[in-house]
Amino acid sequence: MKVLILTHSTHTGINYKVCEDISSIVNGSIHNIQIVMVTEASESHFENVDKIIMVIPEWNGSMPWTFKKLIDDSDWPSFFLKKQVLLIGTANTSFGNVTGVSHMNQILEWVGSKTFHKKVYIPEIKNYITEDIENPTHTRLRNVVLEFIET
Repeated sequence: MKVLILTHSTHTGINYKVCEDISSIVNGSIHNIQIVMVTEASESHFENVDKIIMVIPEWNGSMPWTFKKLIDDSDWPSFFLKKQVLLIGTANTSFGNVTGVSHMNQILEWVGSKTFHKKVYIPEIKNYITEDIENPTHTRLRNVVLEFIET
């Protein structure tokens, strides 16, 4: 199985830590995991991908334009067509980018993706990287990611 993790963050960014955590969660059961910045993603990254995990930071109350641009540039039919996608929202606010994840969910369904019914919202992202690994946010992330991978 091949899993692609898309993020807006650079290798030193806070959201990249979430991607690394996801990678470590699934590393035992999956041997082909790739973390790609959304600005560097191209059609070749999506070849033979079974599942996609998007880590979407809050950006002006929604999502970064780079995610929408990637979908817009994916031609038709989109290389997101029939792909299984898990959406994870992050924010420095209390809600973890609920609005941005909702927007992305609608767009992905429009282009024919199969978005996973469970979402993960990581509020107060700056606290996420310093908190104990067994807090409720980490536990939910681990449980939802594993369920997504196993289905």
